[in-house]
Amino acid sequence: MKSAKAIRTIIFFILLSTVLAGLSYVFVKKDSRRYKYQFLNSGAQYDALFFGSSHVHEGIDPVVLWRDYGIRAYNLASAGESMQMTRFVVREALERCNPEVIFIDSFKIGDNDTLDQSYSFVHESLDAFPLNRIKLEAIAYAGQFLEQNKFSFISNLYAYHGRYSELTEEDFKNSYTLDKGAYIMTSVVPVEKP
Repeated sequence: MKSAKAIRTIIFFILLSTVLAGLSYVFVKKDSRRYKYQFLNSGAQYDALFFGSSHVHEGIDPVVLWRDYGIRAYNLASAGESMQMTRFVVREALERCNPEVIFIDSFKIGDNDTLDQSYSFVHESLDAFPLNRIKLEAIAYAGQFLEQNKFSFISNLYAYHGRYSELTEEDFKNSYTLDKGAYIMTSVVPVEKP
């Protein structure tokens, strides 16, 4: 009798976890995963990695670097990312890849005593990464400066449960960019090669 109850309890928690994980996936804003998925899941090595704020995210196109110069690059920058959070993204990236060179945007260098980054931009910087020691350190650091509960960086359901009215069909699909992390908003203008 006790073992049957224990089995039902275990099955209940497995089902509950599955439902919560599914809801978390549906409700999360997908920007972080959309741009970083290919880097995190391909196991590829790159010659150059780019980090920083939207200046890099929207301005460096790794596809052009490959096409024109044969440079294998990936853009891991995120909109609004401060230098304080970039250091965690760099650490996570270097756990997976050994590039010849890394480029770090210093536009949002900020002040060590503050976090020059909003709550939603911290999510964009970190959400794609797996829950590990580096991500937990980043969450602890950001949590010192933000009013939101740190748990919201671990459970996307907690963070994004208010998105019910925004949901579209796209929220139920996997959507990844093939642009090596870049978010090019305008056309690429050819320039004279150096």
